[in-house]
Amino acid sequence: MRYSSGVTVDERIGENVHHLMWRRRMTVSATSAEMGLSKASLSRKLRGEVVWMARDIEAAARILDVEPGELFSGVLVLPHLDSNQEPAGLRLLQVA
Repeated sequence: MRYSSGVTVDERIGENVHHLMWRRRMTVSATSAEMGLSKASLSRKLRGEVVWMARDIEAAARILDVEPGELFSGVLVLPHLDSNQEPAGLRLLQVA
């Protein structure tokens, strides 16, 4: 299924997971190891080339400390981090 923007559900989940990894300064190597996937498998999921299975979504959400449903969303509520990488409130981020 594609959104009106032409993005598939798997691409959207991959974008959201990748953005959260970036915000937390997490590498594909570290994240894939925690998820029990190869780096290549996670990279393909992040690009939307491979279907996200329920167990993958659950593992990513646990590792990223978010609810699984947030990985499907076009708008994520992310903690705004101060210069010490400590939460300093919440902000909305539009995921295109």
